[in-house]
Amino acid sequence: MVKMTGAATAILLALGVSGLAGCNSAPDNTTAISATGENGSPEDAKHAQYVSAYNGLAQNEYLARKAEAYASYNIPGATAASTMSMMFNLDYTGPIIDELKKARAADGGDATAPLDAAADKLIPELEAMVKIERELEPYYASRAYRADDFAKGKAADGPLKARYAAAIASFDQLGAALSVYERARNARRIGELTDAGHVAEASMVSAMAAAETMISAYSRGDMAAAARQAPAVSAAVDRMRANEGKLQKVAGNEHVYKTVLAQLTEMLGLFSDYRNGDQTARDRVLTKYNTAVSISNGYRFPA
Repeated sequence: MVKMTGAATAILLALGVSGLAGCNSAPDNTTAISATGENGSPEDAKHAQYVSAYNGLAQNEYLARKAEAYASYNIPGATAASTMSMMFNLDYTGPIIDELKKARAADGGDATAPLDAAADKLIPELEAMVKIERELEPYYASRAYRADDFAKGKAADGPLKARYAAAIASFDQLGAALSVYERARNARRIGELTDAGHVAEASMVSAMAAAETMISAYSRGDMAAAARQAPAVSAAVDRMRANEGKLQKVAGNEHVYKTVLAQLTEMLGLFSDYRNGDQTARDRVLTKYNTAVSISNGYRFPA
């Protein structure tokens, strides 16, 4: 998969609306998980748990940035005279692993089996990564590397880099599995909402789903595919705008709807700017989409 080097590319997921968000995270990407999932099914509840854990790793491209930060220390070239104060943020990673395990243990069905298979690869990779980091954190914090002339640090350098690479690859596989699940769920949800007369909500799910397809291509660096999808996103956003007056009267929903609409509209504009040569728009396309995803997670859908 071709990635956009130098830009955040991991994809965040929405809980009850639609798909993956680009990895240049919005300022506040905390998500409030529904205890029962989007429509009360065990599958959607399990999916929502996976989404929460996935988003924790996707925010600000956590794993990739962690690997890049570690590589920047250039441990193979380090000497006892070097000063290295290296922290591994173990308090952040540990709860995410626990959340993945909780999702893995939750009841599901055939639809969530691919999610479990991906988690079965990711969880041990994260645990192996954290095991090495936990051993190295006091070593670097106490400057013990000066006593052994970096022997322990250099011996652990290759294995830790390998664990980072394996964790990132497994993380991407979980994202792909979640995306497949979400696209099937979105198609079902759009039909249910439309049949029930909730056309505004259906149009928001449709717009977010269309945008997810575009951003998925964009974050891979496939600009041609993203450009082909942009007209579909634009049409879906137009339908969302046309249906704004048909919103269900639920506290907070109008603000969420309008904010999502504004963020998707601006995302399209920035995408056009980027294709027209404005390099400063590159990450902002992803930020606008991430904001739409983050905000959409707060929408209160009809039962």
